[in-house]
Amino acid sequence: MDGTDLVLLGIGVIVAPLVALIFLAGGPLLWFGLGLALVVAGILVTVLSPEDAEEHVRPRNCPNCGSPNDPDAAACSHCDSSL
Repeated sequence: MDGTDLVLLGIGVIVAPLVALIFLAGGPLLWFGLGLALVVAGILVTVLSPEDAEEHVRPRNCPNCGSPNDPDAAACSHCDSSL
């Protein structure tokens, strides 16, 4: 264990009880608020995240063999029949 590890361990020993005290002192209202904040943050991340348009494109199945193909393909990649 070197000096950096001891410093980090010391900070952890100081901070951990303070965090526990804050949550214990806050009671159920603080826990409810924290849970609500996490739910709202999750919804915002889901709604505001950029979507890749190509991710939602469904493959086109070949009428001859049924294998999935690129929607823009003119011929099947498996059996070479016309799409």
